[in-house]
Amino acid sequence: MAYLQALGIDSYVSRGQLPGAAPSRRLALVPRAPAVATPSAAVAPSAPAEPSAPSEPPAPAAAARQPLPDLEPARRPPPVTPAPRPEAAPAVRFSLAAILAGPWLWLEDLGGQPLAAEQAALVGAMAGALLLSAGDSRQALPVKAQFAQFDWPLHNNRQLDNGEDAARAGLAAFVERRLQDSGCSGLVVLGESAAHWLDAAQHMVRVVQVPATRDMLSRPALKRGAWDALLALL
Repeated sequence: MAYLQALGIDSYVSRGQLPGAAPSRRLALVPRAPAVATPSAAVAPSAPAEPSAPSEPPAPAAAARQPLPDLEPARRPPPVTPAPRPEAAPAVRFSLAAILAGPWLWLEDLGGQPLAAEQAALVGAMAGALLLSAGDSRQALPVKAQFAQFDWPLHNNRQLDNGEDAARAGLAAFVERRLQDSGCSGLVVLGESAAHWLDAAQHMVRVVQVPATRDMLSRPALKRGAWDALLALL
């Protein structure tokens, strides 16, 4: 209708019934009958024509009135049931700490709490022990670590996908960028919670999973198994 108004068309009637539109009432167009010509009186050629008052033109024959055809009631189209919109996946929330210690990236789920100093010290000690086992004693111990944090969701827009699949894709991009920028040779996943959000097959470096630092601090016996797993990085 906006286009028709711009063209100067005030009214519009469709030729057929539009799908989903209300039925249009169409009136039958009655064609006008042609006027019947009446023969004019013949004038004698010998008698001169005398001027006479102008006569009124003959009234046209009235158009024969035709009965309007019976209009069939417009058939209302069946109601169209809109297709159900796909529901967005429920939003998930988590935060992961990305710790760069040595030539490895360490990833741990924060569980809604800040990373404690004891946890950071344990990661630095494990990285230093790996460097000594590799025969690299040039770096001073403990290893200086760099910290970054990944928070999901990245935005508060409810119209965008904040589900689990989008969270894994976002975390994979974050981790891959950290690995490439720092030239890391391995990735250490600390705990089951961090492993739940990470797809190790998407990264080209060696990935090792060990218990979370909180678990190793509360149960020191777990450090033995964690050390055996970390040796695969060398």
